Amino acid sequence: MTTPSEHTQYCSHCGNEIEENAGSCSVCNAPTHFHGKDWQKKTPRNFILYFIGLVIFCFLVMFIAPR
Repeated sequence: MTTPSEHTQYCSHCGNEIEENAGSCSVCNAPTHFHGKDWQKKTPRNFILYFIGLVIFCFLVMFIAPR
């Protein structure tokens, strides 16, 4: 009996085993959420940029808004 490795991924829709870098499941064609190792790196950067933009917008509204 073989044991699944820690890198084995399964389709969240049908449960079929999928390849590590697959863009979709070969059985049900559902998209995978694992598009390589870089997919997690973009989320914190985007959050920081949106947060900085929100802070700048709040300061502009605070100083430009009529009292």
